[in-house]
Amino acid sequence: MCFLGTIANLAIMSIDRYLAVRTYYRYKVLVTKRRVVVVCCLVWVTSVTIGCLNQFKILSYTIFHLIMSSVVILSALVIIIFQIITLRSFRRHNNAVAQMMEGGGNQANSVSDQNAAAERELTKTTTYVVGILGLFFIPMACSIVTEGGRGYHNCIGVATPGDDRVKDKEL
Repeated sequence: MCFLGTIANLAIMSIDRYLAVRTYYRYKVLVTKRRVVVVCCLVWVTSVTIGCLNQFKILSYTIFHLIMSSVVILSALVIIIFQIITLRSFRRHNNAVAQMMEGGGNQANSVSDQNAAAERELTKTTTYVVGILGLFFIPMACSIVTEGGRGYHNCIGVATPGDDRVKDKEL
């Protein structure tokens, strides 16, 4: 339940970051406090609802894990795609600013140095985010899909009904 909410919120944060870079002048109009609260609440209400439906056995085990794997894979893809698009947009913007400022003397060099530092930071952050997703979330999502739900429990070390670990403990 918390995992679904967390990964979906990370996807929303990646979209927010993209909007901040891409639509700089309209960002405050597009992303208001009220819209942010509504989207975050929707994510958590959906996550809690799915978790409760599974907990109270309203959703079958297979459907729950299908939903879970879909959300994880979709969110991971959204995060990776929007992180890369944000980085490319930021680089394009910095290159355009650098070209406009070329003849400006010392002030142009100062702005160019600041843009280069910001671009290095964004590149480093994007590399970390995409790397962590690649190392942790994507293999877990693939395990969920390939093992029909049992992969999720195997990844986090929880025994599932019919699992050999459960049979051994019952003896």
